[in-house]
Amino acid sequence: MDLEVVKVIKQCVSEGADANYIRKNILPGFIHNFWTPFIASNPDSYKHIVETTLELANKVGAAEILERIVEGLEDESETYRRMAVETIGKVVDEFGASDIDVPLERLLVYGILSAFIEQDSEDDADVMLNGFCVVVN
Repeated sequence: MDLEVVKVIKQCVSEGADANYIRKNILPGFIHNFWTPFIASNPDSYKHIVETTLELANKVGAAEILERIVEGLEDESETYRRMAVETIGKVVDEFGASDIDVPLERLLVYGILSAFIEQDSEDDADVMLNGFCVVVN
């Protein structure tokens, strides 16, 4: 069921939902309900959450999304941290960092460094390194 809801959100956002409507009505619930360690542990959901978050960033701006998911960089769940790093890397790579203010920039650099240091799994090394490089650049 969760996966279907995420697909519908992505479709609605991509087909013309207003940015203000997304900020007020979709984004808070999406982050609260779908950006969780439990959902990050499911590979199918993980992929769709990242894609939908990118679509949301396209509509509301990179900084709006990054402010809401930066806390995930310091979560105790490694899969959740990996999902946050991957998404942040893709958002910054695709949409740039021009609308990111200095406090958010500091949070991103500190968080991405923490996530990089805390990685335990060799499987996450490429994702963490790529996200780290994109944010630092």
